[in-house]
Amino acid sequence: MRTAAGASTAAGVRTTGEVQVWSALPFLLAGPLARIGYLDAIGPALSGVELAEDAPLFAAALAYKVLGGTARGWRRVERDSEAAAAFAGLSSPLDEDRLTAFARQARPALPVLDGVLALSVCRGHDPADPLLLTGADDGLLLLDAQGMFPIAWTTEAAGLLPHWQSCGRPPVLLCAGPLPRAPCATSPPRACRSSPAYGRCAVTRWRGCPGARHCGARRAPHRTCASPRSCPPTPSGARTW
Repeated sequence: MRTAAGASTAAGVRTTGEVQVWSALPFLLAGPLARIGYLDAIGPALSGVELAEDAPLFAAALAYKVLGGTARGWRRVERDSEAAAAFAGLSSPLDEDRLTAFARQARPALPVLDGVLALSVCRGHDPADPLLLTGADDGLLLLDAQGMFPIAWTTEAAGLLPHWQSCGRPPVLLCAGPLPRAPCATSPPRACRSSPAYGRCAVTRWRGCPGARHCGARRAPHRTCASPRSCPPTPSGARTW
């Protein structure tokens, strides 16, 4: 094995033995990720950026996602480092500098893996339930309303269309709040006419989503229309384009 910094870690890989960890969450997470194909996608994704040999580093980073938070934003407690190393098959915890260097190099591989997660959420979405659209980090964030699962983030609305189609073309609720000046967000009628989804995607402004903690999307008024102009009068508090 080689680390992101280029140093060999073959001696650090645990080949056999028994180790006790304080949390089994990383191991429990592996089952669902395997069922949706995420684990199978890690190898090809890392190979695409010539980091296939650094899979243990990715495994450790994945384990940290479900372990305890860092102190002062950077320091990990010893038991978390030991649990992450055990999950990654390493005999000792990773140096944080090496993990940080790997994270920078592996960033181009993440969209592939994010796509696997997004596809899984889309396949499980009920077309009768609306999606939520909101502004985040100068872009657009699409969420599954049931459980508030993030599906995709993009700087242009056209990038969300494949995800909307994979969800069964459900209604889309536009959460009240600031949106970036992106096509289909500031002036949908004009910007979306060239879109394949224009006339089939009902985007409705909805004030019932001030945050991600609770949204009651099932009770929100929404409609699908043959075209935006053929919709009946919009109820108070909502605006349909």
